[in-house]
Amino acid sequence: MKPGTNILVVDDDPSMRGILESYFTCEHNASVTAAENGMRALTILIENPEKFELILCDLNMPEMDGVQFLRHINELDYHGQLAVISGEDTSVLNVTRDIASYYSFDLIGILSKPLDTQKLSQLAAAALPSAPREKTVDGLQVTPQKIQDAIAQQLIVPFFQPKIDIHTGKVTGAEALARWIDPDVGLIQPSKFIDAAHATGQMRALSASLLRQSITSCAQWHASGLDLKVAINLTPDIFEWLEFPDELAARVDAAGVERSDVTLEITESSFLKQNTTVLEVLARLRIQGFDLAIDDFGTGFSNIEQLRKFPFSQLKIDQSFVRNAAKDRFARASVEASVHLGRELNMRIVAEGVEDQDDWEFVAQCGVDEVQGFYVAKPMPEEEFFEWVHRTTAARYNAEQQVAHAAREDVQTSDAPEASPAEGWSDSKTASA
Repeated sequence: MKPGTNILVVDDDPSMRGILESYFTCEHNASVTAAENGMRALTILIENPEKFELILCDLNMPEMDGVQFLRHINELDYHGQLAVISGEDTSVLNVTRDIASYYSFDLIGILSKPLDTQKLSQLAAAALPSAPREKTVDGLQVTPQKIQDAIAQQLIVPFFQPKIDIHTGKVTGAEALARWIDPDVGLIQPSKFIDAAHATGQMRALSASLLRQSITSCAQWHASGLDLKVAINLTPDIFEWLEFPDELAARVDAAGVERSDVTLEITESSFLKQNTTVLEVLARLRIQGFDLAIDDFGTGFSNIEQLRKFPFSQLKIDQSFVRNAAKDRFARASVEASVHLGRELNMRIVAEGVEDQDDWEFVAQCGVDEVQGFYVAKPMPEEEFFEWVHRTTAARYNAEQQVAHAAREDVQTSDAPEASPAEGWSDSKTASA
């Protein structure tokens, strides 16, 4: 955390306010302002709208609870980082996480009380006011013409979220996620334009544009010596285009990318028509060497049926189950069942939404193959992703060299530095936030 960070602590427990104020002041040389409830905190924010880079908020407070407070700071257009520290049960914390996501807050963590010092340190490390995120825009008037122009001018670009092999810790590739970079208003999150693109019939054009850009990026990674795959989430109607497999194969071949390095993700909650055209297109894509992934598994209406009907080769477990699965019984059972099903069908399994060490350890024990989530890195622009991979790969190589050197020196295994799956990228993951 950068010295001088302005933090607002909102908690009705004076001892907790004291603990947090002492920790961030003494350990990180931050400037801390404390409020005993949401009402008082809201007054402070109104009087100092641009002052705070981070808010630490409790949930159960008098006068105005934490959930109400989140709604009000969203109305104030708060653009700093947010963390929730609460003694509420896991189900309430999960709902709070969803609320923060709907508001597009930069949520860097949710910690349970009593506080765990190590997790508090991880949260502090995730606070990066030295590299602030660009502001999303509320009230943007998204018209069909604006979307069309943005697609044509390639203002809607892929941000890349890394995927990690959970067994080796190596970067295997990235998922391409749409972001609109407007020259006047800055970064526009997909929640502001994806539904509008669907409603105006422009999702196929948008998907095609992101696909072209992502394939170009993948080719550049390979040219620089990075053996990485790219995954792109596509709208269901593109699979009703009979020429799509041949068009995609020609584009990928022309870029010099192996077809097996391109994964097409289909959101399970999207409606894939079970007609001969869709079945033919999906079958031909697999025959031609592309991977097909069922995304957000567990959130659709007929997940088992989708797996039976369509030739998927990867299964991505939805983040709503992965996060806090180590503590939530329903989420835990859902992840375990999904992994078992994927294994029975000989599919590669990816866990989305891994946000802390507990999530990582749990999905590792379950037997997933790859992970992605904020614990690894947030989605980032291509240039930042490229730098992140090089930095991560170098750190991983150095860790492996330490182990090899220790072995040569006949050091006891218990004394040798360990290259855990998380080592290498863990020191650099927050640089992408």
